[in-house]
Amino acid sequence: MEIALKDLPDQIRELEGACKEKHPEKVHSAAHKIKGSSSYMRFNLIAEIAANIEKESTDAWNDHVELHLSELKAEWEIVQKIIESKLAQMSTTI
Repeated sequence: MEIALKDLPDQIRELEGACKEKHPEKVHSAAHKIKGSSSYMRFNLIAEIAANIEKESTDAWNDHVELHLSELKAEWEIVQKIIESKLAQMSTTI
């Protein structure tokens, strides 16, 4: 869980940067990383959103990518709070 708290924000920032550049290949690559990491951690909705971004980041720029990015960031905020809460619970029971 601590790894997710460290790595996913970096990956999301990378995706944001690629979106600002409107660079489809970088968007595709960043979304693919997020999809893989999220799938591994069983953050299924984040993985699904990242898969949608990956699909929509074809050779031409697609404005839907930015909508999906907003959705992904909102979902990450929810998951992040859950992780932080679980880690806090674990630290108080040790």
